[in-house]
Amino acid sequence: MICGHSDCGACKALYEDHSEHKDEMIHTINWLKLGKPAKDLALKVVLNDDKEQILRATEKFSIVFQLQNLLTYPIVKKRVEEGALTLRGWYYHIDSGEIEYYNQEDQHFYPLV
Repeated sequence: MICGHSDCGACKALYEDHSEHKDEMIHTINWLKLGKPAKDLALKVVLNDDKEQILRATEKFSIVFQLQNLLTYPIVKKRVEEGALTLRGWYYHIDSGEIEYYNQEDQHFYPLV
């Protein structure tokens, strides 16, 4: 289970300039690079400058990219292909407690009811 959430500090940090603290934050900066594909996609698909919409999209795309990344591990991929392992993505709304699940077939998030 990959569970992302609203108001994610790591996703927010993708949009901040860390050059002033580059030396002391080098490991954090390197870790944040994993979120770059989610950021790039969000900036491509959100067709306005609404920072909140861009951030929510980044958070959700991050879940999708993490699920894809898990499949780069041979043992994980093998277990998924065998049906012995199922990967799921959830998006938790901190303010309301609602959860959305990611449907891999149509690549969309839906409310978990």
